[in-house]
Formats: sequence, C-alpha cells, structure tokens
Amino acid sequence: MRNFAKRLELSPPILWFSLGFILRLIFALKLGNRFYQIDESGFYSAAVNLARFNVYGSGNMASSGAPIPAFYYSLFFRFFGDHSLYARLGLLIPNMALIWIVWKMTEELTHSNLAGKIALAISSIYPFFIYYGAMMMSETPYLVLIGLGFWQFCKNLAEEGKNLMRSCAAGASLALAGLSRPEGAVIMLGIWPLAFFFSRKSLRLLKSLALSCLCWTAILFSWSLRNRVQTGSFALDSHGGINLLYGTMLFNVNEQDTSAAIDSLSQMPSFAGIKKLPASLQDKIYWKAAFHFICEHPKTIIKQWAQKTINFWRFYPRQDKFYMEGPRSQPNVGLKRNALVLISLLTEPFLIFLGSWGLIELLKINRAVYPIFLFVLATFFLHVISVSQMRYRLPVMPFLILGFSSFVAERL
Repeated sequence: MRNFAKRLELSPPILWFSLGFILRLIFALKLGNRFYQIDESGFYSAAVNLARFNVYGSGNMASSGAPIPAFYYSLFFRFFGDHSLYARLGLLIPNMALIWIVWKMTEELTHSNLAGKIALAISSIYPFFIYYGAMMMSETPYLVLIGLGFWQFCKNLAEEGKNLMRSCAAGASLALAGLSRPEGAVIMLGIWPLAFFFSRKSLRLLKSLALSCLCWTAILFSWSLRNRVQTGSFALDSHGGINLLYGTMLFNVNEQDTSAAIDSLSQMPSFAGIKKLPASLQDKIYWKAAFHFICEHPKTIIKQWAQKTINFWRFYPRQDKFYMEGPRSQPNVGLKRNALVLISLLTEPFLIFLGSWGLIELLKINRAVYPIFLFVLATFFLHVISVSQMRYRLPVMPFLILGFSSFVAERL
C-alpha cells in the first residue's frame, strides 16, 4: 500500500487532467445538440435570449433569476451559433477548473500532497462530475464558484485574514455562486453571522471577514437592484415559493415527476389564472400557500422530511420512478438503470461515509474548515425543507471528496 501511495503521490497531474478532459469531451460529443434534462431547455432559452436581445428574460421582457449560467452559455451562442453542443463544449473550461480546485483545495487544507493527488484522481473520473458537467444547467458553474469560494474562505481563516485579496476573492466567488443558484446566497446568510461570532477574538480576522462580506453583499445587491428596476421585485429569484410548494403540498405528485406536479398545480382551482400575474406576486402566493400547508399538516411534513432525507443521501438513482422521456428529456442518456446503479455504488457509499468521517477528523485538527462543514449541513437541511433529490447533493461532493481523500491519505 505504501508503494501504491508513493506512486500515486508522484503521478504527474497532467496525466489526470488529460484523462478527465478526454472523458468529458467524449461525453459532451455523445450528447450533441438535443436536451437530456428538462431544466436544460430553460437555461438554453435564457442564454439564446441574451445572445439575441442582450436581455435576461424573454424577448425584451426582463426577468429575475440566477444569471451566471445563462450569461456563460450565451457567450458561446454569440460566437458559434445557438446549438446546445457549443455550450456543452464550453463547459469543458469550468469542468477542468473544478478538477483543479478540488485538487488544490484538498492539498492546501489538509497539508498533504498525497490527499491532493487522491482528490485529483477522483475528481477527474467522478461520474457525476462528468455527467452534470455536460448538462446545460446550473450545476457546473455553481460547483466551481462554491468550491473556489469556500477554499479561499477557509484559507483566509487559516491565515488569520492576512491576505485582503483572498478575502475579496472569497466574497466575490461566493456571491457569484449565489447568482448561479440562489440557494448559495441563502446558505451564506446563515454562515456569515457564525463566521463573525467564531472570529470575534481576532480584530484582524474580523476586518478581513467584513471586507469579504462587503464584496459578497455588493455583488448580490447590484443584481437585486437590477431586478427591482427592471422587474419590480428586489428578490434575487422568483422560484423559491413554487419549489417549496412542490416539496410540501404537492410532495407526493412531485415524487413521481416534476412535470406531474406542474400539471397538478395548473388544475387546482385556488391557483387558477395565477400565471397571468407578475412573477414576484406569483412567488408570494406560492410561499403563503406552502407555509399554510406546513402549519396545517405538521405530521405530514415530518414524514416528508424523513423521505427527503433518504432522497438526498441516496446511493443510486431511484428505481421506482417513472422518468418522462421525449425530445427535451432523457436523463439516463441511453444507459439502462442497472448500469446507473452499478456506477453509483462504485462511488457514492464510500464518498458519503468516509468523506464525512474524513471531514470530521480534519475539522478536529484544522478548525479553519468549519465553513465547509456548515455548508454541507446547510445544503442538506435546505433541501429537506424544500425539494430533495440525489442530484441536489452534487454541490457537497467536492467537499466529501476532500474528506475522503484526507481519510485515505492518513491511513496510507
């Protein structure tokens, strides 16, 4: 085992980067121009609209939402045409950046070259990084920015706030992550106060955190102000209410398929004609209805939370779920379910259990990684409250890979 560890530690990084690039390129080319996840069509439409009209929305009508994925995909549509394959190939750039971030983050936070190489090897071939890395959705931009942000955040804590540029980089990355997926902004609302509390004995660190938080606030405030001017709503996004409604009142239907939940909602008399209202007003109605259901059905909600906990930490995709397939949806990309189960079982149980164990061990010797631990817990709890699927665990996987690599490196 020591010989294996030594060989792995001395393996050239270019070997793993080349392998990761080839796997991702082949998969992107295989997917081509059609859609495989229902959400892809929404991101595609937003990106094409940006490329054609320079407006984030529909036609000349602006809308609120997380703009980073659409802005990124629109760059490739502007230069090469509005074929989804160009966006998939464009995702190779952040995909390779994600591999590098997981590698260097692990190496620096564990102070172990071996742990870094283990993380590099895993992230190069991790099947769900490859799969979602080719899907034209928010996953890859969010993973890159949240990984970079928490890496710099933790490094800043370890250095007692010596590097002000690192403080700015952490705040900016975490803010852009929130503009890739709004849940990132919600989670940071809980982490910032805890970070200030835990750093209260160090004036220099408090100043550094204040600068980082200021950068984070300025970026998110700027986009919220744009939303207020162009859409009439100061909110970052207008989908929180509908998601909570799907995860509570329409939980059983949503467990079958999101499209079934959409159809069911449209047939409910209490929401008749709601689509004619402004998006911000729709969101308020959905929030109110969801909270009313939660208060009226506490036992049902607890049962739902238990089921959503299982959904979040699943080892492999559900076998009892009927997946809608058509021109805009083929989530299995042609693979049989048995193959998906096998691929998942080769990675998920080990990364979840040993990764969590490794993170706890690392937290004991390096207190500066506590924001990562908080992020993992917050992501889990947020989806237990709203909508939970195996897919929504992906943002915590770079950090579980970090923990797994630390765990294995210590034993080797």
